[in-house]
Amino acid sequence: MIVTFTPVQGYTQVVKEYINSAKVTATRKSPLLPNNNVLTVPKGEMPYQAENLYGRHACIWYHTELNPYNNWERMKQELSGRSSHDIKIRAYGWADQTAGSEFPMFGDHNVWKGDAEEVILEGSNYMAIDPAGARNWFMLWARVDNHGILWVYREWPDQSYGEWALPSDKADGRAGPAQKAGAGRGVNEYTELIWSLETAGDKREMIVDRWIDPRTAGTETITKDGGVTVLDLLSQADNPLIFTPSAALPIEERVMIINDLLSWDREKPMEKGVNHPKLMIHESCQNLIYSLKEWTGQDGQKGASKDPIDALGYMVVMQPMYFGGLDWEKQFKRMSMTGSY
Repeated sequence: MIVTFTPVQGYTQVVKEYINSAKVTATRKSPLLPNNNVLTVPKGEMPYQAENLYGRHACIWYHTELNPYNNWERMKQELSGRSSHDIKIRAYGWADQTAGSEFPMFGDHNVWKGDAEEVILEGSNYMAIDPAGARNWFMLWARVDNHGILWVYREWPDQSYGEWALPSDKADGRAGPAQKAGAGRGVNEYTELIWSLETAGDKREMIVDRWIDPRTAGTETITKDGGVTVLDLLSQADNPLIFTPSAALPIEERVMIINDLLSWDREKPMEKGVNHPKLMIHESCQNLIYSLKEWTGQDGQKGASKDPIDALGYMVVMQPMYFGGLDWEKQFKRMSMTGSY
């Protein structure tokens, strides 16, 4: 099926489904926009072709100069002095989303590929979870390197469970299959799942600290033995895990910290330790990537793409640090005694 669209006042939900999950694969020169603000392409160029991250769709922006039935020279005269918004639409077929994501700096440059052990040879591992009742808990793992860059290398549920959120007429999408696939696990099942994800053969990841939603962590659950918290249940599981409540900051401050980590000087070359975003997401973490592109906050606590943002927020507000060198075991001996890793 070929779906065509002429952008005039932003774009529709159908187009949004394609654009928000696509990666630009080809660009063309844009002489009418020497200083465009499309983050995923170089200045002086505009997107021309893209592929869907899930391998289902392809996109093309049909630049007006390619139209043999249009007088391109006259079009250029008509667009002279018009806003960049109008030029992007009329000359290059590009429409900005009317309700933008809360993370405008996030783009392909924040997505990395390859094995974590190859890309970040040494670092300190952390974990964060956003628990839920009837839905699956959303979990993230990340490693901080010696430059202070946070590399998110795993999410759960991942794409093998389907999408966490899908485009819809709601600003923050609708719930995808990953939110309910196999949902209803008990705490023991979650701890077993976490241990299994962190273990490969006889090798186990060392986790410096684990963080959890502070509100959920402190809410008591009524059991036959009285009131206990989620923290209690996790620490008393068959294979216990010790979690720390994340700082109870409002979501606006968590968003600000994430945006701060995404920022870098785009006028200069990207280089570790010199000029580099402090937040990188592995390409396998498609649910987090989608949420960073999609989430606007307009649907409040019920936003379908909010949970991955919450989990990331619980991690970054705790300012995970790199601990390396010969003093590792000495610095974190207390962690082994409490069962944090």
